[in-house]
Amino acid sequence: MRSIAVLCLACLLGGCFTPAGNLTVQPLDEPEFRTMAAALRPQLTGHGLLTDDGAWYAPVLSLAGMGFGSTKHAGTVLLDRLSPAFRFPGLDTALLPESFRGMLTDGAQVTVTDHSFTILQGVDKLYVSLLALTDWNRDGRDDWLVLCRVEPQNQTDTRRDYYLLVDDPTAPILTPKVLAVRDCVNGRCRVVATADAPGLAPDSPAVELMQGQQNVTQPPTSAPAETKRGPAQTRLTR
Repeated sequence: MRSIAVLCLACLLGGCFTPAGNLTVQPLDEPEFRTMAAALRPQLTGHGLLTDDGAWYAPVLSLAGMGFGSTKHAGTVLLDRLSPAFRFPGLDTALLPESFRGMLTDGAQVTVTDHSFTILQGVDKLYVSLLALTDWNRDGRDDWLVLCRVEPQNQTDTRRDYYLLVDDPTAPILTPKVLAVRDCVNGRCRVVATADAPGLAPDSPAVELMQGQQNVTQPPTSAPAETKRGPAQTRLTR
């Protein structure tokens, strides 16, 4: 009887009722995950995270906080161990701190929650959030889908969003894969780079530089046309 109970629990946790080819997704920052799902719908559908109508399958039981790869302190983990090198492609990583905590300067304001952190430093606001858990690599282990958002402190309609995959959340330093980069200027947004096409467009609205220890976001030279976005995503019932 005990082995049967364990098998049933494993079925529930593993998503035995998920159709073949689809992955279960457990959103932890659901509003931002919905934004990601709308912006990257073709990519996520092709990978099995979304159904053809833009929904997703949630695990029957939540794994977060149950001892199965607990994410209770994910905000602190991201601050202390996420490498910022993805923001500066082409720059020698030896010139960069190992983590976002190492980039903090005197006067920086830091707020950490269970699944995110926010840094106010210089003229920038930086927000990093664990959006969702999913077995992206189909290796039986949870991977992290992470958002890194950089925007001026005095503007909320101009920003750059990095959508990241952390495929080993237990590593001493988390070196993410960039799934996509999305730029917004004056409220109009478009994806300017993906994992399949990593080069940023020449007219990308934000160019991040290093000046001493401060990150500086250059003002846009032109506003790109708005990209048509898919319909809002709806969560699939269990």
